[in-house]
Amino acid sequence: MKRLVILLLIAAGLIGAAIASAPFIAATDLAKRRIAAQVEEWTGRPVTFTGEPRVKLFPFLSLTIDNATISDAKGGGEEPLVEMDHLTCKLRLLPFLIGRVEVVEFQLVRPRVRLTVDGNGQANWLARADEPAEAGSQPAVGDTSRRLADTRVGRFKIFDGILSYDDKRSGRHQELGAVALSLVWPSIGQAVSGTGSFSWRGETVEFNVSVSEPLKLIDGDTSPARFAVASKPLRLSFTGTAKGPAAPQLEGATTVTAPSVRRVAEWLGTALGNGSILGAGLIEGRLNWTGQSLSFTDARVELDGNSAEGVLAIDLASGRPRLTGTLATEKLDLSAYIETFQATIGAEAPWPLAAIRMPLIGTADADIRLSAGQILLGAVRVGKAAVSAEVSGGRLGVDIGEAQFYGGLLTGRGEVALENGLMTASAAVKIDGTPAGAVLRDIAGLSFLDGAVAATVDATARGETWGEFVESLAGKADVKVADGVLNGFELGQIATLAGNRGVADAAAGSGTVPFRSLTGALKLAGGTIKGSDIRVEGDGFAIDLAGGLTLADASLRAKGVLAAARAGADPVGRSEIPFVIGGSWSDPLLLPDYERLIERGAEAPSRPPPTNSAARPAQPKG
Repeated sequence: MKRLVILLLIAAGLIGAAIASAPFIAATDLAKRRIAAQVEEWTGRPVTFTGEPRVKLFPFLSLTIDNATISDAKGGGEEPLVEMDHLTCKLRLLPFLIGRVEVVEFQLVRPRVRLTVDGNGQANWLARADEPAEAGSQPAVGDTSRRLADTRVGRFKIFDGILSYDDKRSGRHQELGAVALSLVWPSIGQAVSGTGSFSWRGETVEFNVSVSEPLKLIDGDTSPARFAVASKPLRLSFTGTAKGPAAPQLEGATTVTAPSVRRVAEWLGTALGNGSILGAGLIEGRLNWTGQSLSFTDARVELDGNSAEGVLAIDLASGRPRLTGTLATEKLDLSAYIETFQATIGAEAPWPLAAIRMPLIGTADADIRLSAGQILLGAVRVGKAAVSAEVSGGRLGVDIGEAQFYGGLLTGRGEVALENGLMTASAAVKIDGTPAGAVLRDIAGLSFLDGAVAATVDATARGETWGEFVESLAGKADVKVADGVLNGFELGQIATLAGNRGVADAAAGSGTVPFRSLTGALKLAGGTIKGSDIRVEGDGFAIDLAGGLTLADASLRAKGVLAAARAGADPVGRSEIPFVIGGSWSDPLLLPDYERLIERGAEAPSRPPPTNSAARPAQPKG
């Protein structure tokens, strides 16, 4: 027993002496060289330190070195790949006592990591492909797993770091500040996981990451990986495989959510202003990211309450984002976009003076193909439709291959371009077999006309303000309506006011005018829709009409002739009654054209017609 106590005392004395001498051992250049050699072994980059190590024994044995640097891939460029104010290493005590330096934790205080790509596309964190290996240099990257498989690593911690990225080819610069990281990596051959945060463009971003086989990732092979990113503007989660570092790639299940897509755009550097649209958004699917292009397959996309499924891809290679996709949805509700557009026009000034702004078509390029079971545009309903939209260089083009439109068919093409504040637009639309009453009711709130309409419309416009744009509207339309009805158009009232009792008695009390056909050619110019050969034909009558509608105030100015069979007369005998139309589109006023009646020698009334409301012709509803 006495011998055992003596041996324990001797051992304790030796350990105490070793601990007491540890600071002096650590303060030598030997410790610095061993730590530098270990870091160089991991990174394949030259490592330098300045100053003498500072040693602490409690609460753990640690070594702190000032002004540590790691050179770039060339072995020392104008600026190092990494430099830091302090590098603190926690050491294993027993191996240290026998002369081995085993680090269990690295703490990097205020590190500055500089990632650069030169004008030739060479990255400073990758070895040059055309640079031959020197004698005694580190093995190739592909041999990393064999060289480092049994190396113990431990834990990495970063405090208040800065990560910058500069691409000399494009002048692109990005910087992450306040970088904090806690990374657990027991040994090179084991999984690595960690959490951290950083600041980018005024927002704090938190993240966590896990890589199952980090050595494969370092060697340029694939490894299972997962990570999640959370910030106020954006949240992202990924589970799949990663590849790197020379040709980084991600493939796996990914979900991206944002409470406001508008806010995300502003965060990424594109200001879209205030608005109620471009709110909550989601992309969920299988991500494939390679270089500067990424795609989502089996994707579900949500924006402002709309949901679609399909394929979506983003290409950033040209510096201007390009979005392509093929999506399908049961219902696409664009009502909020229409309302926002209408509210925006008069937000800064009266609408005729308001400058035309369309920021969305100037921020990115896109080519989207969409099939929808139903499209809602406010009160307007479009049935099953195939639509494609393309944005390129500030120009938006929309093609409607074929759409069900109120039981008929709709096809068309529209294009809008905005350059230096000047917007030019063109549209060509064709409809066939569409009920005119339903379309007029939902688009303009009118109900004076019904019937199956077939029409072709071509229009152009240009302007820097919305007033100029409307005034410049020009185009033409050919319209045919079959088996229709004119509502609130009293043939008998016109005949009565003109003194033609025969026609008045025949048409009295009808309130509507059924017709077999309505045809007309319309021209749009100077903000006015004009028609010179509009003709309506029905049983026992025909109407010829010419005039115009001013778009600015919806005022009507037209003249017409009603040709109707006289009551009790030979069917061949007809009475022609000229009339005029005034008022507005929603409240037209029909009166006999007394001037033309007198010129024709027709019998004029002995006194003017009453002007009270009871004597006014019935008006179309709406």
